[in-house]
Amino acid sequence: MGTAYSTETCIRVLWPWLAFPASLILLAMAFLVCVAARTKRRDITWKSSSLPLVFHTGGFAQRVRERYGAPSKIREMNDVAMQMRAQLVAGKLEPIH
Repeated sequence: MGTAYSTETCIRVLWPWLAFPASLILLAMAFLVCVAARTKRRDITWKSSSLPLVFHTGGFAQRVRERYGAPSKIREMNDVAMQMRAQLVAGKLEPIH
């Protein structure tokens, strides 16, 4: 109710509401970079191989550890797999001696 002689925009920024999500994004990105760097250094590229599942589950894993140690890298698992023979018997993977 009246005459406006000029328009003025007033903005009040609540910095904590912006700082918290921004810090979460930055920390998540830093975490992902650290995980990627650590994974690359340790040669843990298990996602493309089924050998880790075979070597780290069930009674087969126990027998392999007793005989060959505990291979943790894909290269080591490939070397052990080349030295051994196994067969699937009644739903279990059994090493052939």
